[in-house]
Amino acid sequence: MFVETVDRGFENLGGFVAKNPLRVIAVSLALSLTAGAGLTKLSLETDIVKLWVPTSVSATKRRNILTENYGSSTTGLVKYILTAKDGGSISRESILLEALEIHQKITTEVKDEDGKGFQSYCNRPTPSSDCFFDNILSVFDYDEDVIRASASNGTLISKIESKKPLKIFLFGAEYDDNFSLLTAKAIPLTYSTAPEYLETSVEFIGSAIDDIYWKAQDDITRKTDVFVTTSRSIDDEVTRLIGNDSFLFALSILAIVLVLAGSLFTRSLVTSRSTLGMSALLIIILSIAFSFGMMGWCGIEANTLCFISPFVVTGVSVDDIIIVLEFFQREVDKGTPAVERMPIALRQAGSSITLTSISTVVAFASAALVDIPGVKSFGLCAMFAFLWVYVLTCTMFVAFLALDQRRMDQGRGCLFCQKNGKEVPVTPSTRKSSYGLPVQDMFKKLSTFLKRPQGLLTFFLLLVSAGVLGYQGTINDVGLTQAEGVPDDSYVTDFDAKILETTENNVLVNPTLYIEGNPFTNPTKVQSLYEHFEFCSNKLGLLYPVPQWHSVYTIWLKSEGKDEFTDFDSNIANFFNQSVFEINGTQYNPARYWDDVVCTNGHGNTCKGEIIRSKFRFLVSFDEVSTDFSHKRDLGLNGNLNKLGFDDNANFWYAPIFLFGDSDAVIASYLVKNLLILVAAVSVVSWVFVGFEEAISIAICVSSILLSVVGIMKLWGVNISFISFSLLVMAVGLCV
Repeated sequence: MFVETVDRGFENLGGFVAKNPLRVIAVSLALSLTAGAGLTKLSLETDIVKLWVPTSVSATKRRNILTENYGSSTTGLVKYILTAKDGGSISRESILLEALEIHQKITTEVKDEDGKGFQSYCNRPTPSSDCFFDNILSVFDYDEDVIRASASNGTLISKIESKKPLKIFLFGAEYDDNFSLLTAKAIPLTYSTAPEYLETSVEFIGSAIDDIYWKAQDDITRKTDVFVTTSRSIDDEVTRLIGNDSFLFALSILAIVLVLAGSLFTRSLVTSRSTLGMSALLIIILSIAFSFGMMGWCGIEANTLCFISPFVVTGVSVDDIIIVLEFFQREVDKGTPAVERMPIALRQAGSSITLTSISTVVAFASAALVDIPGVKSFGLCAMFAFLWVYVLTCTMFVAFLALDQRRMDQGRGCLFCQKNGKEVPVTPSTRKSSYGLPVQDMFKKLSTFLKRPQGLLTFFLLLVSAGVLGYQGTINDVGLTQAEGVPDDSYVTDFDAKILETTENNVLVNPTLYIEGNPFTNPTKVQSLYEHFEFCSNKLGLLYPVPQWHSVYTIWLKSEGKDEFTDFDSNIANFFNQSVFEINGTQYNPARYWDDVVCTNGHGNTCKGEIIRSKFRFLVSFDEVSTDFSHKRDLGLNGNLNKLGFDDNANFWYAPIFLFGDSDAVIASYLVKNLLILVAAVSVVSWVFVGFEEAISIAICVSSILLSVVGIMKLWGVNISFISFSLLVMAVGLCV
């Protein structure tokens, strides 16, 4: 009943479009352009955390808590790594002098178009203090003469060794049995702009790449190789990738139009339909513009994965066009009267293209329900595109086809050519042409083969192969790295590779401990907190015990003759307003910590009343967390904190790497759950249009294809990530 209603609807639509082709084309074009105007509002998101980390995992929620309570910690960033060209140690005069040259250029010489440099955008502990940066060059007071003097009197290595913790200021350091420095592979130099200058410092960061990195590549006299990444590098590289893909996309459209036009070409201009290839081109372009335009109107951010959809739309959209053309041409060949051709053709083709199009749209719409922003954006982008391809195929292409047939019936060689004599009635005897592939004959032969024993055996072997490949997929690796989001020839890829090489596949990760409430006036709670710090030290390695605000504050309280518990709340603001002070030969700077504390009234150096939340930074560094995002996640930190009586909903450790650890932990369940939903959705649509048995067959075929693809991913070394998950979603939509 439902299918019959759909068929009648297409029959009526075919009759209407055949009678009013120009009106239908005008309305379709107006709607497409109106939606496409949303391109002016479209924005591009390239942050892999925002794109590919589920919003429901605990690490995402904890990041949001820190951002809400302490503001965004995202800064503009320029990070260089210097290695010796000869492969030797970087603890040499010539290498250090080139490192100092880069440091001086970026801090004093590099400017943006407005003439502003690092001093205008840098991070400052207080508005009146100097820009904050720290690297191995600080032991030489950023002075070329000190480096030369240290090299000449043999104190170069000892000065470098005095920098603590040395491991974060030199990469790939090696020591002798007495823990004296022997060699080091690389010098990292990091410069950050303040969060409030994240947008305005973009041009300065671009200049830092151009004026230092690219010039260093061309200077053959340099002793060092320079590698760089910045906070805008991903944006820049994605833009370059899109530019390259745009050219490929144009070529793919041209190829498809040429193939379509060639298949519809005949020697006679009157009987040739090659100009319909241009209507296919128009539908492709309008559908893509509609998709990205609707994203702009709806405020949906695009990502790099969205730019795959134009290639898919280009290929798939032609399928429905060929189906409509094939059914229409059959009616022409049979001699069906002109007024009946299009209604009958669209009635016969409508269910087929509706089944394929709705299956694709439903698959991508289901992907939009996933709580992964990048997958959701990709699903919506593809859904809009395929939906509009379906609409334009049933309206605009049918209108162009009706106009083209009028031209042929009137004996004209083109739409705008004059009539060539009287109209020539089309009958099977006067004109008989055939377009398309002999699909029915092919399926008859295939059906006959499958009914034979050898056919059934072939079908069984294919299912077994799919199962075996699917099992291989269950042991596939998971994870995604930053370098996988940019072209292979990107300098970001080179930088990541150098990090892995110089740190021996390890990276220092500095988590932040967030404490909700005020346990610091309770001696028992304070004791539990320090027991937790002891756990961190014993199990994970306290590589560089940077004094935390609490320990520095209690030292100051005692030096002032105050009690560390009873006088705790009433002296916080006084402490944070102190300048650098010295106790027992050690200098402390409270300004370094004032943003670590929020009070019932005020923040840091304006604190009044009790502390309501605080954080501890740079307390512990993990030495065994690779840049391949860890499955270990917090490595037991939060479990121990909870064991000591701290509520893990309000007290927790957080580091950006935990986001990807949490993501890797849930990806298997996401993959299975969402693909099952997609297959079920496609099966239901198939059941409505073609029947229950056919729907079961489609479900088996789609499942087999997915199992095979997942297994092949394992054989090809393609990790299961949320990007590959998005492509599997696309596969479901296209299988039907």
